[in-house]
Amino acid sequence: LDAVVITNPTTPVGAGNVRIQAVHGAPNVAIPVDVYVTGPMDDILPMMPTGTFDFGQDIGPVEVPAGDYRIRVVVPADATKTPVFDSGTVPLPAGADFMIVAVQNTNVGAGAADQSPISLFATADGVGDLELVHSVTNANVTATPSAFRAAHFSPDTAPVNVLIANGAITLNNVSYPQITGFTEVDAATYNVKIELVSNPGAYAIDEDVTLTAGKRYSVFAADYTAGLVADGLFVFEDDLRPLATGAKVRIVHLAPGAGLVDIYVTAQGAGIVGATPAIAGVDFKDDLGYVQLAGDDYDITVTLAGTQNIAIGPVPVTVVDGGVYTVLARDAAGGGAPFDVELIVEP
Repeated sequence: LDAVVITNPTTPVGAGNVRIQAVHGAPNVAIPVDVYVTGPMDDILPMMPTGTFDFGQDIGPVEVPAGDYRIRVVVPADATKTPVFDSGTVPLPAGADFMIVAVQNTNVGAGAADQSPISLFATADGVGDLELVHSVTNANVTATPSAFRAAHFSPDTAPVNVLIANGAITLNNVSYPQITGFTEVDAATYNVKIELVSNPGAYAIDEDVTLTAGKRYSVFAADYTAGLVADGLFVFEDDLRPLATGAKVRIVHLAPGAGLVDIYVTAQGAGIVGATPAIAGVDFKDDLGYVQLAGDDYDITVTLAGTQNIAIGPVPVTVVDGGVYTVLARDAAGGGAPFDVELIVEP
């Protein structure tokens, strides 16, 4: 690994302006590239680039008036200036001091011949962190897609059909506790309907789900039947980007019959007597996000909250550095005990 040292100004950003500094940190594009920061509708063909940089180099800082912009990256040898990355319209607010890093694209579709080789990570105090993905289809690259998977996690609900975009995408005869693989789709808002296989056309769920470019989502029917009708789908985002220094593990409580629980993560075979919960007071549909664990053998034990009365486990799991895992607590078929967990080793 090589460190890139960037010097940042400490002076305030000018009134009504935004400050931008960019770093080329994408080793898979280890050539100089031209960067254009323009208005959303500007034609870059007659324009000079805002800057040119090679891998490990930076551009800026520069100040521009706050407003809507478009960031395009072009290989200088391309006389047509067809971007290999095009952010689409990006609002840059007044007073923000952005550091933008071009990195290797690891999002949905990454590595495909028609996908951009890079994405942009941007951060600024008061704005937070965001990732910009290629958003405009052109002759070189296609707009970054989204992806979703669906799961039947309603323990007392019979097999169902899932109809997406008025039946343009269908998942038929999905049984508890079935989880599909990821399906890539265009980033958009989709209508999702769920019907019993035995009663087609009577929709227990009929709602819209927005899928953002570059992101993966799990779309779960997760509750008893009455709760599904009342509360609808449970949707959460999946971050499958691996860590080199450890395993990423997420635990999601999807057992409606278990109530409030404590979760223990202990060395395999150690038990929980005298142990402190890794996470206490976890409620149904709580998504605890990702935690980092060293690659090793563990037991996951779920108890009724505030007690060491075991509801699930101990369940032995083995995780490795660089792996991404999702652990789903669930009811038995029909609802209630015995409770169990599903361990998903993410792709």
